[in-house]
Amino acid sequence: MALLGYILSDNVCLLFREKEFNLSLHQDPIAWCQAVAKNRVKLITAIALQILVTIFVLYLFYDSIPELFMVMSFTDILQKSSLIFFVCIGVPSLYLYAIYQLLKEIKKPD
Repeated sequence: MALLGYILSDNVCLLFREKEFNLSLHQDPIAWCQAVAKNRVKLITAIALQILVTIFVLYLFYDSIPELFMVMSFTDILQKSSLIFFVCIGVPSLYLYAIYQLLKEIKKPD
């Protein structure tokens, strides 16, 4: 089992050493933007992933406090966390949509 983990980790390291997987926002912002929001499918996937991660974190928060079970249900937490949804989903989604629109403008011929 340890050998399989070593082989997989070695292959993953080799995969990310290649130039095309170097997605640093600081080093190459255009490549990062194209990797995240080049077309609608990537844009929708990134936004859906953000929504799923936010809901999962809220569920972990709900699950980690045992006294909360008696006071609120998970749907109550989702209803009362509108500010969390705006900050964790709304702002990044608008940011990604702006990147998508900018990339469309860059691609347009004059």
